[in-house]
Amino acid sequence: QAPVHLFVHGTETITKMQSTDQDIFMQYQDKLNEISVKVKELGVLEKKMGEIAETLQQRKNDIIKETEQIQKTVTQWSGKVHLDVGGVKYTTALSTLTKYEGSMLTAMFSGRYNIEKDEKGRVFIDRNGPAFGYVLEYLRNGEEWIQPEDKHMCKILKQEFIYYGLPYGDDVIKEKDEKKPAQIEWDAAKKGG
Repeated sequence: QAPVHLFVHGTETITKMQSTDQDIFMQYQDKLNEISVKVKELGVLEKKMGEIAETLQQRKNDIIKETEQIQKTVTQWSGKVHLDVGGVKYTTALSTLTKYEGSMLTAMFSGRYNIEKDEKGRVFIDRNGPAFGYVLEYLRNGEEWIQPEDKHMCKILKQEFIYYGLPYGDDVIKEKDEKKPAQIEWDAAKKGG
């Protein structure tokens, strides 16, 4: 019989075996190779798990930091926010201003930005002051808000809603008809008769 070359732990061993012993030995060698491959795969998986753990830890730290910012914001505003919008003074709840996630007002009062206040503690927003009253009405009452009768103000509000990142579709701001009272009476008479 021919000698068999074995590699055990990197060392070559030459031995003679009977054919049945040789078959068993080859199976043993195959199993050792499989185990070696599995050990390498486990090393790769261990590395990936380490990377995932690192990513999760970073996300946890980000959440903790964001929570601290939110707590700082709540403390900073103590529930009420005093505003000066285009020269018109408003006081409202922080929860009202941050009602719509993704809006400019929510971002502004999230605690992520340093907001300057005037000597009276008001935040100045350089926008249309009277229109902002309607914006607050919408924030407070949602779809049930009472919009202005003035068609021009409705057009201004569409611009303001865009600026503040609020929904402003035709179902939210409906431009009023500017029919004169006589025209309204005439239209009503046509429908009735």
